[in-house]
Amino acid sequence: MANNSHGNNNELEMAEYLDGKKYKELNLTMKEFIKYICATKGIQLNDDTEINAKYETNNKLKQDVYIFVNGTRFGVSLKMGTGNSCHQEKIEEFVEF
Repeated sequence: MANNSHGNNNELEMAEYLDGKKYKELNLTMKEFIKYICATKGIQLNDDTEINAKYETNNKLKQDVYIFVNGTRFGVSLKMGTGNSCHQEKIEEFVEF
């Protein structure tokens, strides 16, 4: 099994960066990301909207980071790499998702 410590570090870094920040304090990339995920749930943002995040340490779960905005929790999975890869899910899990 490959070592993914660099990916885990990125996930933790993202959670630490977002946690406790107001929308206006985010860099442009994170603003666009937060705006995008909030739009999927119809969540309105303003400059003072608080963002919270938690790094998920249970590797049995699919998400790597939880992001919380206005009481809504988003499970986000972050991946990085340079090689080709193929990831397969059980069809039942995919259909349920």
